[in-house]
Amino acid sequence: MAAESFGEIPWIGIPYGPRGGTSGRRVLVPIDGSATSLRALDYVLARRARGDALVPYLLTVVPHGEGVEEQLAERGKETTAAARARLDADAVPYVLGVAAGPPAVAIARLARELGCEEIVMGTRGLRALEGILLGSVAQRVLHLAEVPVTLVK
Repeated sequence: MAAESFGEIPWIGIPYGPRGGTSGRRVLVPIDGSATSLRALDYVLARRARGDALVPYLLTVVPHGEGVEEQLAERGKETTAAARARLDADAVPYVLGVAAGPPAVAIARLARELGCEEIVMGTRGLRALEGILLGSVAQRVLHLAEVPVTLVK
């Protein structure tokens, strides 16, 4: 599967999820495998249960490095395994994508390019120490995003 590119960000969209269409409002949910990112997905699922027609667009962002484009699909499947299991259990249609590059930039840019109406993400991921030292990814997304951002603790 060949990677596309959004500017400097290599991207691959992987067509996963139950068949039956993905009509509804697109919501980008960055997943890094952390409990916080899964709580963000649970928040989206709770809104769906209340009747909000949302389609989760799962996004995993991996650090950019030599040869990473060839590993995007595999890394994306590994990182999102728990999230996909939750969606599959409830037969919720979703889209899975993987990008390589700076996480906040990739999240904000892909939300715009994919036509997502909202970003729902956790406040802290697997790189909590890096967030303390450099400013959290969530904080950067708030500044870069052109759509509403909902942060879930």
